[in-house]
Amino acid sequence: MTRTFPPGFLWGVTTGAHQTEGNNVASDWWSSEHAPGATVEEPSGDAADSYHRWWEDMDLAAGAGFTDYRFGIEWSRVEPADGRISHAEVARVVGQVPLIVTENGIATADDARRIAFTAAALDSLHAAMNDGVDVRGYLHWSLLDNYEWGSYRPTFGLVAVDRVSFRRTPKPSLAWLGGQRP
Repeated sequence: MTRTFPPGFLWGVTTGAHQTEGNNVASDWWSSEHAPGATVEEPSGDAADSYHRWWEDMDLAAGAGFTDYRFGIEWSRVEPADGRISHAEVARVVGQVPLIVTENGIATADDARRIAFTAAALDSLHAAMNDGVDVRGYLHWSLLDNYEWGSYRPTFGLVAVDRVSFRRTPKPSLAWLGGQRP
């Protein structure tokens, strides 16, 4: 069977930051893995060491014929403390590689907090762009409240979902973020 995809079709592979980078000691997941009484079977540790080997990973993907590679950069490396962006870290990992932010959000029931968090993230993204980082797009996580980390309690969504009727209820953050469109 011959498959033909249209011109410009993206063909790629993905990895996730915490799952592959390793030693994300400032991340919430690292803290959870190492907390007393943690139920994590095995801490992430060095993971796949993609933090130091990401170019090798990209070369492997490109060598296999993939045109796109979605990889994660653990946000706690980029923003090691609230409101402080490490431009050196951004330059070290990203340089002039075009990037699209594919997941950025916060688990909170307080939608005003979601808006404030997202506004600060967009401000930081804009500052990175002004510093020369080639950012091509931004995708918010998540449109919907959904199943996260073994529970429906973390609410990342711009839209609430009733667990019985599945009725969607837009939160103010949906209209706010939609209104930020360039």
